[in-house]
Amino acid sequence: MSAEVRRLRVSQEAKKQLAEEAADLSSWDPIDLTDALDAGPVMPGVGKRSDGAGVFYSGKLNVVFGESEGR
Repeated sequence: MSAEVRRLRVSQEAKKQLAEEAADLSSWDPIDLTDALDAGPVMPGVGKRSDGAGVFYSGKLNVVFGESEGR
């Protein structure tokens, strides 16, 4: 069996397993957020202003927009 065929079989099996696991879960099931709450707020650290506060979050999606004709 070629490596490509083996990879496809593993991929198909993984998708099947994920679908079975997802069927057992509901988007309405409670989620434990204790770890997220204990970590505290994440502060931006990229693009420091003159007061020392950051403007952007490292490793996160940051969006900046304004008027289309703005400079």
